[in-house]
Amino acid sequence: MKPSRTLKIVAAMVLVFVAGGLAGSFITVLQIQRAFEKSLQFENWAADTEAKLSRKLSLSPDQRSKTRIIIGDMETEFRSIFSRTFRESAELLVRSGKNLDTLLTPEQRAIHAEMKAELRRNLKKDLKLDLPPE
Repeated sequence: MKPSRTLKIVAAMVLVFVAGGLAGSFITVLQIQRAFEKSLQFENWAADTEAKLSRKLSLSPDQRSKTRIIIGDMETEFRSIFSRTFRESAELLVRSGKNLDTLLTPEQRAIHAEMKAELRRNLKKDLKLDLPPE
């Protein structure tokens, strides 16, 4: 028995919509990842903030130079805070992993070791961040 023409059209439409949904989801994930990576680059943030303030507030040259100093100081402090926060968070992750290992069987520890290694790889690849050694 041959499939009817209507069934073929419906199947083709479903296939097109599924392919479009998958492609759209993939592109969205890439765009979010790029935006997140850009947001972690403080130089971009400071330059974008300066440009936006200058444009929206119609700053004079004197105001722009003073604004640049304020934003530069804020960028330096923000970078320091972010670095300290990441370092403390990374130390907490490593410490928690060690504490979990004390509860696990040798077989579970082996699996957990691979999970921790995968986390390290993903942080390095996606965020260019390294966890401290165990």
